[in-house]
Amino acid sequence: MNCYEWRGLCRRTPEYLNPMRNRDSYRTGKRERMLAKMAAMRAAKARKRMEGPPPDYGLQKVPAGTLLGVLQWHAAAGEVKRIPVRQGGRANQIRVPGCRKDHGWDWLLRQLRGKLALPRRVDISSKP
Repeated sequence: MNCYEWRGLCRRTPEYLNPMRNRDSYRTGKRERMLAKMAAMRAAKARKRMEGPPPDYGLQKVPAGTLLGVLQWHAAAGEVKRIPVRQGGRANQIRVPGCRKDHGWDWLLRQLRGKLALPRRVDISSKP
């Protein structure tokens, strides 16, 4: 490098401050081939997605507090019990009246089993 070239580099030009600014030297050789191959793969995937049927998103998140349904049963005494079940804060949780926090279906069924099932000590065949 002669003195004239050196003086030219001493000027505060954008090229001097950032020599990679106007060059794509990082896209040379193996890296360029890899980037081109990845771009082609992305384009092929997009074409395939556009040609196919519309996507089926499957299960969607239900907003918290949405009514999922009402559990209803008839007791032996003739009364009808109803429990409205709402969506909890998370996908695997539900809200039932009388509880402050959200629970899962297994908790609800455990609670109902205790209230609905007869204790094992009771012998049904001995009742008139």
